[in-house]
Amino acid sequence: MPNDAANALNFYFSPVHPDEYDWSVLYPENKELKKVQFLDVGCGYGGLLVTLSTMFPDNLMLGLEIRVKVSDYVNDRIKALRIQYPGQYQNAAVLRTNAMKYLPNFFYKGQKTDPIVEKLYESTEEGQKVTRNNGEKYLAVYRRIAPSEIK
Repeated sequence: MPNDAANALNFYFSPVHPDEYDWSVLYPENKELKKVQFLDVGCGYGGLLVTLSTMFPDNLMLGLEIRVKVSDYVNDRIKALRIQYPGQYQNAAVLRTNAMKYLPNFFYKGQKTDPIVEKLYESTEEGQKVTRNNGEKYLAVYRRIAPSEIK
């Protein structure tokens, strides 16, 4: 007999194909049906999302977080910012999902843009923790190379 509690803890919503997801739920002000351009996998408490949201108000960004309480916190944080600052933060959202399993179900190949490197150092909880502890930061950023770019 299956363990219902364990199954409930392991539930993640995922569309079968990117066309099947209703993005208007996450971005109610997205009238132009833009696609997500910035993705923060394992977004934690949403620091990078919130920072980039005001820097790039015309770009949709999405945080993916596997932990229930953390993704709920980020969702509440974004809702509160939208209320506190009308017209802002409409381009940021979070989804609770397992990115390792379901990432291709949400996005088309090549849909996302290059990362915003300089904001990685202080916008995330991890970056702030390293700063508080006077630690060193080592950056590794990768960009997918299209087959047509390979010589």
